[in-house]
Amino acid sequence: MRVKYICLCCGDKKSGVNKKILSQIKHLARIGVDIAGYSLCEYREFDAPQSYVTHVHIPGIQKTSTIIQKLKRDYLYIENINVIINSSREDDVIYLRHRFPFFKFLRLLQRSRSCKVVLEFQTIDSIEARLLGLYWYIILDRLYGKAIRRSVDAFVGVTDEITQYQLSRT
Repeated sequence: MRVKYICLCCGDKKSGVNKKILSQIKHLARIGVDIAGYSLCEYREFDAPQSYVTHVHIPGIQKTSTIIQKLKRDYLYIENINVIINSSREDDVIYLRHRFPFFKFLRLLQRSRSCKVVLEFQTIDSIEARLLGLYWYIILDRLYGKAIRRSVDAFVGVTDEITQYQLSRT
């Protein structure tokens, strides 16, 4: 079994979240888990320093500010996740730290695949999106979120409260 840990721009060691991600990957590798990290990033300066994290540069996207740019960026992320899933074997586990509440992501999860897909939830998405003013995200999550949660093989909440919230929405 191989775990393919997919994150967004997790090569920058300055961020606390990125330190956590790199630490998780490093410790799983240290205890003998066959793990490969994939850092999907639009910025060239975020090169993952560890040999077990592959930097996947997504060309053609600059720092995003508009909704259209963010949707385009997430569409390209999903395309790259699709490539990783298609290259996976039956005993592989795809571990995604970021959830994409888009129709294309739902279709990717619903089609036949040989590997298992696990989503990690770090927060209660609707509350965070409201606080950040990402109302378009709330709408997309209401349209596709439940079907996405039902289409994955498992999900992980970083706290019991988050796990219970996600279970109640499945």
